[in-house]
Amino acid sequence: FSARLDAGKYRITVRASKYEFPSNIIFGKDDYPLENVYHGEFIKVGDSTDLNISIPLDPLEVAEYRVVAERVWSRLKGILNIAQVVFFVVGLILAIYMYYKNPYWLTIIVLLLYIPSFFLVLRNIFAKRTKYGVVRDTEGNVVPGIAVILKEAEFDKLVAKRVTDKRGRYRILASEGRYYLQVLETGYKVESIEGDSEILVEKDEEWVINDITVSKIEKK
Repeated sequence: FSARLDAGKYRITVRASKYEFPSNIIFGKDDYPLENVYHGEFIKVGDSTDLNISIPLDPLEVAEYRVVAERVWSRLKGILNIAQVVFFVVGLILAIYMYYKNPYWLTIIVLLLYIPSFFLVLRNIFAKRTKYGVVRDTEGNVVPGIAVILKEAEFDKLVAKRVTDKRGRYRILASEGRYYLQVLETGYKVESIEGDSEILVEKDEEWVINDITVSKIEKK
């Protein structure tokens, strides 16, 4: 939106049902495709200045639902993993006890079946940990503080933005659709993106965790 105001300093307050202001996803003055992004600071207006700013809002209920759901699922997975190990150990002890009491060929088969079951248990415990995409430079070093964005392919609309943590990790939860994965960082250029920069999400909700390789742009 735009507005013409008299010269002076102004602050805009935004209140919207089910939305949060200022945005915790979009930061900085320019966040393509948004320009002149406003976060609640004072605005200085001149005599003949048109107020022309962008005000992004975060969907409050959706964000809270996803956070709560992720926490519950994370704890539930931990409980299930522990229960799985307990049942496996109890079953193995019973099988050994049965073989000790009655070394029958069926008991031997049960014990042999525990060998692949053991590896399946290990796989379920360790392979299903939370996965992240990682941003690295061309030498393989992780790059923290890199802004990774996801945009709709059809309308070129910014969907989500994440900044990599100290281990260069990020992840973005996306709904079904076609997207572009990009790095919003002027000091680096993208060398490669695992799979492709065009992302096709075929499920209702899916984590985007493609690894990204960047190289630092040398200042001239």
